[in-house]
Amino acid sequence: MFRNLGFTSVFLCLLLVNSAFMGALYLIPFYGEVVLGKSSLEIGYFLLISALITAAVGMPIAKMSDRMGRRWFCVGAGVVVTAAFVIYGVFADRLSDPLFLAAVALQGIGWGFVGGPMASRLVEHAGDERDMASSLMNEAYYIGGALGTAFAAMLFTVLSGAEGVDIPLIPSGMFLDGFVPTMAACGIISAAVAVMSFLLRDDDRSG
Repeated sequence: MFRNLGFTSVFLCLLLVNSAFMGALYLIPFYGEVVLGKSSLEIGYFLLISALITAAVGMPIAKMSDRMGRRWFCVGAGVVVTAAFVIYGVFADRLSDPLFLAAVALQGIGWGFVGGPMASRLVEHAGDERDMASSLMNEAYYIGGALGTAFAAMLFTVLSGAEGVDIPLIPSGMFLDGFVPTMAACGIISAAVAVMSFLLRDDDRSG
């Protein structure tokens, strides 16, 4: 199946966008606690908003992509998630509650774009191996999530210079030294997903 360029491209997009998403999600709760001074409960409220937005927009977006094709929704996934990471990176030392809300909302919308259109696009580019594509879709989620979390943890630890220190105990300045470049890396990954999604045309059967 991976000899099919279209299938391989969509599989990589799924893996990469999930890597960026989960890598950021690993650090955001610590960021809220260490830099923003929020409690775990407050951070949980913000992240819950992101999940609720995904639940609200996921089905309508999936239905629209059935009619309009998947390509631009997949591009939108990369663009919207990149915008969220830009907010975290640029305003990291002065992130207000409205900006925090905007960032988590963009993450929620972006994941809504991924869940239906990009997953369906993978199946469509699988040709006669659609059943196998469904299984590999789950692999893209799991592998991407594991890689993203490991990558973000490694990059943050190296750049913050806080090896051996529990993350909640890292001083704010050192935390930002690792957090900002890690958000930039996640943004680059998700921007690459947008470009790859743009370059790949929809399967003819998807419209």
